Amino acid sequence: MKKIFRAIKMAKKFWPTFLMLAISILIISVGKQVPPLVSKEVVDSLQLSTAEGIDVEQGLKVMFPYLAIYLGSLVILSAANRFSFHHSRMLNVKLRKHYTEIGFKKLLGSDIGYFDNNVSGSLMSKLERGVGRLTGQVTNIAVFFLPNIVSSIIALVILYNIRPEIVGVIFLVIVPYVLINLRILKKHEPIEKKIHKIWDKEMGHFYEVLSSMRLVKSFNRKEQEESSITRVHNKLVDLNKKIEKLWDWSLSKDILIEFMTWGLFLYSIVLVLNNQVTLGTFFLIIQYLALLKEPFLQVSWIYFEVRRTMIGARAYFKILDSKIKVKDSINPIELEEVKGKIEFDNVTFSYPKKGTKGAEKVLDRMDLSILPGETVALVAKSGGGKTTIANLINRFYDIQSGKILIDGHDIRALRQEQLRDNIGLVLQDSYLFQQTVEENLKYGNSKATEKELIAAAKSANAWEFIKSFPKKLKTEIGERGVKLSGGQKQRLSIARTLLKDPPILILDEATSSLDSESELRVQAAIWELIEGRTAIIIAHRLSTIQRADRILVIEKGKVVEEGSHSELMKKAGIYAGLYNIQTGKKKLKEFEIVA
Repeated sequence: MKKIFRAIKMAKKFWPTFLMLAISILIISVGKQVPPLVSKEVVDSLQLSTAEGIDVEQGLKVMFPYLAIYLGSLVILSAANRFSFHHSRMLNVKLRKHYTEIGFKKLLGSDIGYFDNNVSGSLMSKLERGVGRLTGQVTNIAVFFLPNIVSSIIALVILYNIRPEIVGVIFLVIVPYVLINLRILKKHEPIEKKIHKIWDKEMGHFYEVLSSMRLVKSFNRKEQEESSITRVHNKLVDLNKKIEKLWDWSLSKDILIEFMTWGLFLYSIVLVLNNQVTLGTFFLIIQYLALLKEPFLQVSWIYFEVRRTMIGARAYFKILDSKIKVKDSINPIELEEVKGKIEFDNVTFSYPKKGTKGAEKVLDRMDLSILPGETVALVAKSGGGKTTIANLINRFYDIQSGKILIDGHDIRALRQEQLRDNIGLVLQDSYLFQQTVEENLKYGNSKATEKELIAAAKSANAWEFIKSFPKKLKTEIGERGVKLSGGQKQRLSIARTLLKDPPILILDEATSSLDSESELRVQAAIWELIEGRTAIIIAHRLSTIQRADRILVIEKGKVVEEGSHSELMKKAGIYAGLYNIQTGKKKLKEFEIVA
C-alpha cells in the first residue's frame, strides 16, 4: 500500500478534487443507510396500522414523512453518485497525464548511461503499465473501495445495536475468508512478476523490430519474428492460465459469504417467529446483509487489484528512483560568451561494464588542447576513444579523474543545459523525427523564421531537394526520415545544427555511410558549417580530414601523434601508414591500427 499512498501524495495538487470526492463518498455512504432504515419504519407502521384497523387515508398520512425521506435520499444518492462518477473520470484523466509527465520528465533527465543499459521499448512498457495501474487503482479506491468500506462500517454499527450476535457471525466468517484470500494471492504475485518481466522484454524487442523493418525484410526474418512473438505470447497465456486457476479458487471460496448470508437470513426468520424482532427489523437486517454482501465479495477483487498495482508500480517507481549520476553543480558558473577553447587535462575514463563491477578503460591520463576556431580531426582504431571524447565534451558521462575545460572552466561547474547549448553534434546516423522538414529543422532553433530555415537549408546544400517537394518545408519525412536518402538526411542534420549556431562543433563520422556524390555535397556543407567555429572531426575516411588544422592520432587512450596532414605524412608514422593503406599504397597487414 506504500506505493499507492506515495502515488496519492504525488498527486497533491489534485487534493481539492479528492476532497470533493471524499464528501460525495460520505454522502453516498450515509445515503445507502437511509432506505433500509426507512423501510423498517414503514413495515413496522404498516403492521401496527393493520393491527389497529386504521383506514387507508390515515395510514398514508402516517407513511408520507417516511416516503418523502425515502424519495429525498434516493435523489441525493443519485446526484452524489453522478457527481462522484464524473469527477472520478476527470481525476483519472488528470492523474494519467500527471504520472506520465513525471515519468517522462525523469527519463528525459536521466543520464545517457541509463539508456545504454535499458531498452527504450521496455522502459515505455514499464512506464505505461505503471501509470495505468496507479491511475486506475487510485480512482478505484476513491469510487468503489472507500464508499463500500464506509457503508459497511455504518451498517455493521447499526446491526450491532440491533443484534450483536449477527455481527459476531459476520466476523467469524470474514476472518478465514480474508486469510484464504491472502494465501491465494501470495501465490499469484511471483506469477504476475514473471509476466511483467517477459512482457517488458518482448516490448523492447518488438519496438526494435518495428524500427528495423528494412533489416527484417532484407533478411527474410518475417516468419522467425512471428514465431518469436507467438512463443512469447504462448508463455504469457500459460502464466495467465495459472492466474485464472488461482482466481477460480478465490471465487469458489465466496460460497462462504453465500452460506453466511443464507444462515443469517434463516436466523432472522426464527427471530421474527419468536417475536424477538419486528417484521420491520427483519427487513432491515435482510437489506443490510445484502448491502454488506457486495463489499465482502469484492474483497478478493480489491486486494487482487491492489497487489497487481503494487507489482506494476514497482517498475514505475524504480524508474523514478533511478539515480542520476551526471548532476549540475549546486552553484554553476554562467558563461557569457563561449569562445570555444577545449582542454583535456590528465583525463581518465572507463565505461562501466553492465552486470559486472569491472570497467573498460578507454582514455588513460589524456592531455589535449584545442584552440578557439581551430579544426581538429581525431584518428584512432575502432574503440580507440574518438566517440568517447565527443561524449565527454558533451558531458554525457562524467570522467573518473582529471578535468575537461571549456574556455578554462571545468565543464562539471557549468549547467549541462548551457554547456550543450554551445555544442553542435552531427552524427553518422542523423536522427530525424516523424514530423515535417520544418519541425525537424526547428529542433535546432524553435524560434527560427521561415527565412532563417531556408537560409540554413541553402548553406547545408539541402534547399535544392526541399523545394522539390510539393509541400516544401511542410513535407512529412516519415519515421527517422525514411522518405529521404542518406545524404539528404545528413544535410538536414547539418542545417539543423546551423540553426543552433553553436561555437563548438563535433562531427562524428558524418559522411562515412554516404556515396561519393552525397559525400561531396555533405562535405561542402560541413566546411560551411565549420567556418568560424571550434570543430572536432571524427572520420573514418582520412581523405575528408586533410583540411583540418591539426590531426590527433589516439592509441591506448592517449594522443601519440599530432600535426597537419602534411606534417604527419612526413613523419611516416601511424597516420601516414593508415593513409597509405586507404589510398592503396600499402597493404593492411603492415600496420596494426585500423580506423
